[in-house]
Amino acid sequence: MGGHSGIMKASAVGLVAGLAALASAVGPWPLFVAFIPVAVTCWMDAFYLRLDRLFRHLYDGVRKDDPRVAEDGPYSMSVQPWMTEANVRWRSVFGSWSVWPFYTVLAALAVGGAIVLLLRRG
Repeated sequence: MGGHSGIMKASAVGLVAGLAALASAVGPWPLFVAFIPVAVTCWMDAFYLRLDRLFRHLYDGVRKDDPRVAEDGPYSMSVQPWMTEANVRWRSVFGSWSVWPFYTVLAALAVGGAIVLLLRRG
């Protein structure tokens, strides 16, 4: 699941770069639309990070004979007992150092580029 993070980040950069190229030809509006792919890839990156954390909890539970694993058995692959852990809540996942700084900077660059294009055409 860790590889998905890199794929999501590369996809976001590629989409914003493509929209920036389009914006240089037709105007700044494609860069304002860049929020949509940035938001979607940010959510997908956070989703995979959350799944990764949940399965790490499951692995540790099986390894340490956690009673929460005994309810469903070690081969059920149920991550439900760990949904209330602090590090798998959405706020924690989106607040991760691998998610929010990257997508915030990418969105800021897109908006900054759009503003620069607006001022040049002014």
